[in-house]
Amino acid sequence: MKSDHSESMPEDKLRKRRSKLFNQFELQLLTLHLIRLNPLHGYGVIKMINEYSQGIYAPSPGVVYPLLTTLYEQGWIDKASDSRSKKAYEVTAQGLAYLEEHKEPVNEVMRKMRKLVQARAPERIEAIVQAMEKLKIGLRSQRLKYPDMSQERIDFIAQTISDAAAKIYNYK
Repeated sequence: MKSDHSESMPEDKLRKRRSKLFNQFELQLLTLHLIRLNPLHGYGVIKMINEYSQGIYAPSPGVVYPLLTTLYEQGWIDKASDSRSKKAYEVTAQGLAYLEEHKEPVNEVMRKMRKLVQARAPERIEAIVQAMEKLKIGLRSQRLKYPDMSQERIDFIAQTISDAAAKIYNYK
């Protein structure tokens, strides 16, 4: 039987082990995906990944900032046009096309993230997982019922989800 030695590992070894949770390609996709959702700067990427993983993983600045430079040089991200900060980035049309081409690997990275979180505390988040599944089913049923969805319906759904996300994010 395989045992988990992470509890008895010194903190520096545990940190090193955590740094290998995602390879460079996976981090690239995850970072692009997160920036697509919301323009971010380097620290925002670190914070967002840490939040998504519920504290299990936070890439170091030494990983994130060179990655952002690479994404910028590839033309996949650019400085956010409406950002007050010079270093906030948004995904370009070229980046969106790249994400679309790599949709399945992006989904796989997100599944990997969910598995990490669920393995950490499956009983605590089961209600959240079920609620997210209901949301996905609801969205799919809307697409099936209304294949030519009106802009008003799209705006309503998008605003409802955005409001819920803001409410959750700001919950103390």
